[in-house]
Amino acid sequence: MRDDLRAEEGSATVFGVAIIVGLVSLLMVMSSAGTWLLAHSHAASVADIAALAAATQGSCEAAHEAARINGSELKDCAWQGSDVIVVVSTEVQDTPIVVPVMRVEASARAGF
Repeated sequence: MRDDLRAEEGSATVFGVAIIVGLVSLLMVMSSAGTWLLAHSHAASVADIAALAAATQGSCEAAHEAARINGSELKDCAWQGSDVIVVVSTEVQDTPIVVPVMRVEASARAGF
């Protein structure tokens, strides 16, 4: 019986290491998802600001400047009647998982 117990010595350590690796991986994925959600929220806010700037000033140049000031890039600006639709893009750089720089896009509409 004593030999049977020795055969399983250290199995709890392996199991514990596996649990820790799994938890750390899960935390990294959740952190990356949270970073992406924050970046998408920022992009949506900048899109709203850019659309309002374009609608107020009557030009896409105002949308471009508003996006630039807020750290984003204006991808598209189009007028449909008295409404303007803008698309902005924001970079996500601080992700815990080693991935290339992600870009998040959002669009907004404003008009009278």
